[in-house]
Formats: sequence, C-alpha cells, structure tokens
Amino acid sequence: MKIEIAKKGGEKAEEKKRLESALLTFIERTAKEPVSEKEVEVLPALAHELIELWKS
Repeated sequence: MKIEIAKKGGEKAEEKKRLESALLTFIERTAKEPVSEKEVEVLPALAHELIELWKS
C-alpha cells in the first residue's frame, strides 16, 4: 500500500514538472514572438496558474 501511494506521488510530481515546463515554454515563446492577440490575452491567466502550481 505504501509503495502504491509513493508511486502515485512520484507520478504527480512528474505531471507537475511537465505542466510547469509546458507553461513556461508557452509563456516565454509568446512573450518573445506572439503569434496572435489571443495568445497575448491569455498570458496573465497562464502566469497566475504557474504561480499557483509553484505554491502547491
């Protein structure tokens, strides 16, 4: 039982890192070379979500 819980915790940490990386990549790319106005509009919300992710 403890091994299963640890495995799920490890999977959660991996998913958190993957999400963090994807958000950072998108934010950095869009800040440098925005493709559309919509991408720029969502940057504040994505930045907020990244901060919340870091808090958890």
